[in-house]
Amino acid sequence: MDESNDLELFAKETNWIVFVFLVVILSVVDLVLLLLPIEPDAKNVILVVAVLINLIFWVDSFYWLKKLPNRRYLTHYYGRLAFIGNIPLFAPLRLLQSYLFFKKLRKIGLSVDREVDLKQNSKGILLLFLFVAIVVFQTASVFVLIFESVDPAADITTSGDALWWSFVTVATVGYGDRVPVTPGGRITALFLMVVGIAMFGVFTSALSDWFRRPRRLREAQQKKEDEDHAVTVSEMRQLLDEQSQVYQKSIDELAEKLNDLEGK
Repeated sequence: MDESNDLELFAKETNWIVFVFLVVILSVVDLVLLLLPIEPDAKNVILVVAVLINLIFWVDSFYWLKKLPNRRYLTHYYGRLAFIGNIPLFAPLRLLQSYLFFKKLRKIGLSVDREVDLKQNSKGILLLFLFVAIVVFQTASVFVLIFESVDPAADITTSGDALWWSFVTVATVGYGDRVPVTPGGRITALFLMVVGIAMFGVFTSALSDWFRRPRRLREAQQKKEDEDHAVTVSEMRQLLDEQSQVYQKSIDELAEKLNDLEGK
């Protein structure tokens, strides 16, 4: 009984589960990048992203701890590994927990890859937008620092400058207080602007769908009620016709018997 309830809950939250899994993979990649000999300011960007990712992990862990009664998240779904893996240096344990978690879901009858819904699910689109935004911000900030660090005239030289520049560029605001001067930096800016326009187009579309959903639900509910009402009326009319035929048959039989008695 508990597993059937868990299965229903997991099926509703499939998009969130996949989102967290993608973020886990990103955290492991970031851990590897921190071990490579790259620019110190680029590493600071990765550390900032790691803090954001860590917050997502803690929200995810406490969410499942609350939703699954009797601490089932800890005992049945390897939640202990997740809580330990929330510590940045132990990110690989989070990856191991995700693997075991997916394996457990498949065992209780949930195929995550078949349940993911993006086409008609605004929540799934928003989560995908958030993941892409994290990756784009980090990638653009790291690359612009790497490219600009070789030019003495560059004014994007710190992690703070890079993050600020990435934000205003992807938002297509472009204050101009921080401008890349190297060819590589400008190509990065071009990539960031194109991706930013696409991302915000998807984001606004998902928000519109989110706000329209209550109206669609009401319309669907009203349509269902109308259909049920039409079916009920049709069934009642059919039942009435059947009863009328039965009564008419009984009346005909009684009339025939009366005629027989009168004839005698």
